[in-house]
Amino acid sequence: MSTSYIITNTWTHAQRGHARDELRTIKQLLMTFSIRTQIVSVHSEFGDVNARSLGVTLHRMKLDHLRLFKPFVDFQISRDLSRCIKKGIRLAQPSLSTIVITSSRVNHLMELEKLLTGQNRPRIRILNSPNSSFEWESFANFIGRISIAPVIAMEVESSVIESRKYLGGVIHTPSHYGLQREVSSLNAARKEVGIFWPIGRNVSFGDVKSILNKTRFLNPIVKLPASVDMNRFKKVYPSMTFIPKETNDLEFRTYLSNIKVALLAHKNYTRQSSGYAGYFLANNVPIITSKTNSFFTELEKFGDFHAIEDYEEDLSDFLAYLEDKPLSVNRNFYNRFVIDSWKSFLL
Repeated sequence: MSTSYIITNTWTHAQRGHARDELRTIKQLLMTFSIRTQIVSVHSEFGDVNARSLGVTLHRMKLDHLRLFKPFVDFQISRDLSRCIKKGIRLAQPSLSTIVITSSRVNHLMELEKLLTGQNRPRIRILNSPNSSFEWESFANFIGRISIAPVIAMEVESSVIESRKYLGGVIHTPSHYGLQREVSSLNAARKEVGIFWPIGRNVSFGDVKSILNKTRFLNPIVKLPASVDMNRFKKVYPSMTFIPKETNDLEFRTYLSNIKVALLAHKNYTRQSSGYAGYFLANNVPIITSKTNSFFTELEKFGDFHAIEDYEEDLSDFLAYLEDKPLSVNRNFYNRFVIDSWKSFLL
């Protein structure tokens, strides 16, 4: 009997962000191994298998923006996702279906307990990690009771190391953006400086302005955090290119493919990775970011990584220096590492 894969994550309701790009990328990877794959989604306009979702309706009404209603909306989305996965399993028959959750937070995953119970070797990838010994033990008990021989992966290396006290054989599987290596001709044509803030973090107007002031003569491509008003910065820095908030995945990839030097304005990213860093490393683009980010220590061994704290006074000059350097287009060590990591997780 043949095997099919049902792949999903716990953010398919979100029209923007990494979730849908991740699923498309992983489906494409699985297709190279001739594995029949269906993307399961709670959004009616995305995926191979979907259905109407009360959770998505409530999300569109932005009820999950209110602390009082967020737990209920999250629960409803999880319930709708379980229903869609079951639909995918029925449609895949007589094939045996392997459930793959390409990314989830611990609390979202635990809401899928009823669905996962009894499943044979589901693939489950976790973005974050429990915060205490008690939470780790609870999570380990959850994994032990839900399914038969589950395959567990985590995105952050430090979480994998910590998991060894509680779980066996967790696979380190970085962000899917490390799979997205461009062709040599496109990489050779890169020429812009890019500045990227994490979308979901609150950043002050002053902090953003400080970095843009230092880099204004380089005319960078800029992705601002969602918490700031883009129009205010457009008026102050008319020569900069600001990536619109409504940019789709294909358009965003086009912006990324122009970047020759990347400044990641992340700070204090603990137990979190960066998709930007993964993409730029896979394409040998030099990266400047803060040493306070846990992904700095994890990724600096793979490529041209620099600490922004070392260049506070001459940031613009250092960016210009990196911009003038030839970009290596042949080395693909990090990209190969990420491909092998995802193969270990999926296959």
